[in-house]
Parts: sequence; structure tokens; C-alpha cells
Amino acid sequence: MTEVGTGRRQVTRSKRVVCETCEEFEMGKSYRGASATDGELEYADVDLPEECPVCESRLIVTTGGR
Repeated sequence: MTEVGTGRRQVTRSKRVVCETCEEFEMGKSYRGASATDGELEYADVDLPEECPVCESRLIVTTGGR
């Protein structure tokens, strides 16, 4: 889909992490808007942890978008 008047495509991006062991930690981030904008770049800059801050186990990452 293209945003009217800008010629930019609308995108949706999301990422979610959950602990595979303790189920005490869950975190996510999402972006919905025009592609190639400052908002999309800020989404990319937000880092999610690589291990659970509660029990230090591995996190399971799921992504979505279109």
C-alpha cells in the first residue's frame, strides 16, 4: 500500500522476544508507517536483549511484518 501524497509504501514491522526457560520476561517493539523514514530508522536502532535479564537463558525471537 502507498501513502497518499508521499509515494512511500506503508510498512509494518514487529519483533518480540520471550525467555525460553523462565517465562518471566517478554519484550517487543513495533513500527507501522511509511517506509524509509526517521521512524523506521529509530525502530531499527532499538535493540532487544540477547539473553533473559531474569535467568540469563536464551531468548526466542519472533518477527512479523509486511
